[in-house]
Amino acid sequence: MSADEVPNALGMLHAIANGQDWTTAGLPGGNTIAVCHDIRTYYEEAALELVDGPLPGGRAMEDWFFDRTEAGATVLAARAAIRDSGGKFPIWFYMTPGQR
Repeated sequence: MSADEVPNALGMLHAIANGQDWTTAGLPGGNTIAVCHDIRTYYEEAALELVDGPLPGGRAMEDWFFDRTEAGATVLAARAAIRDSGGKFPIWFYMTPGQR
């Protein structure tokens, strides 16, 4: 997924979080895991460009993404919606790190 596709992919995840069937949402490649990892990578790379001073610690970027951005909240909400709709474990669980 290219950087230009990130906003559209987030829109699809938002739709899933709000009730759209994830199997018909049109996610790029149809792969929930790859889409979520690409979105997170995009945000983390952009954030690293903004860091002034020492680089963040181990899980600081992950915490920032999931706890402080709308994109992270959208990924978590879509993950919960897929889980709650009966999606198979590997489809939703690996959309985020396991402890999420």
